[in-house]
Amino acid sequence: MAKPTRQKLQLINTATELLNNPYPNYDQMVFMPSDLAQITFPHSDPGDIPIWTRQNGNQVFFIRPAASQGKIIGYPYGAIPRLLMHWITTELQHSSEPVLSLGDNLSSFMRELGLDPHRGGVRSDRVRCQKQLQRFFRSVYSNEYDHTKHGKKGFEYSDVQIAPKGKLWWEFNGDEKTVFDGTLKLSEDALEMFRKSPIPGDLRILSALKSSSLCLDYNDWLHLKTFIANKKDLPQRVPWRGLIMQFGGSYGTEEIITKSHISNFRRKSKWAIQCVTQLCPYLDIDYFDGGVIINPASLPLDIQKNLSK
Repeated sequence: MAKPTRQKLQLINTATELLNNPYPNYDQMVFMPSDLAQITFPHSDPGDIPIWTRQNGNQVFFIRPAASQGKIIGYPYGAIPRLLMHWITTELQHSSEPVLSLGDNLSSFMRELGLDPHRGGVRSDRVRCQKQLQRFFRSVYSNEYDHTKHGKKGFEYSDVQIAPKGKLWWEFNGDEKTVFDGTLKLSEDALEMFRKSPIPGDLRILSALKSSSLCLDYNDWLHLKTFIANKKDLPQRVPWRGLIMQFGGSYGTEEIITKSHISNFRRKSKWAIQCVTQLCPYLDIDYFDGGVIINPASLPLDIQKNLSK
């Protein structure tokens, strides 16, 4: 019999802990902006492209890459930017200030997730976080909506840089406890986005899912869609083809989505959904030939309360 992977063991251990202690304590509560649960960041590095795009109905979400010292440094991708969104949203639940202090706050959050903010090396958690911090905060994020009203066609747009002003430090001498330091001043648009109807979650679940950006995406999205199913008292049927355009994987473009793309995406999605439902057995998920069905289900009260705002 094959030995379980580290990720599988963590899923099993976390599922057992959640069964015995289903509600997170105060320090284990985390939050995610509901708007960014609908359309997500890239799963892998998009490479040298001028713009990265996803779509959800009449909404188009696109990212322009970050630049530093006059050079393009690339796009935010993978699990780290998703975890940073949870960290920011959680920090803003406890403070009305637009300025985020890194220091012990971010290092502690990483340690709670089971990441190591001290170990060096090209592929270390610290170096990955340093690189993604720059890309995440200095990229420009745009939402654009097509509108047709009273015979007129037009569009609405919003261009957001999360932290247009900041100071970052991470090269330290000696054995400093804090490996990230500095301040980031969030823009007004970013503050509105992160504070609007945040989705409450559990740090223990994030820690168990942190090695897969697709699992992190489905965790937030399934909770949001379950709330919508509850509110409408109607199962939500979502086709795989639509989800390909929403989520940040490289599974084809809007113009070219083949049967092979859909088959690959369906296989990976079912695995990710299984990981989430193993930790959140209250979610009620079914499938139809062309996609996934999210049924009404009893969510933890805190989630239902926050999303109802």
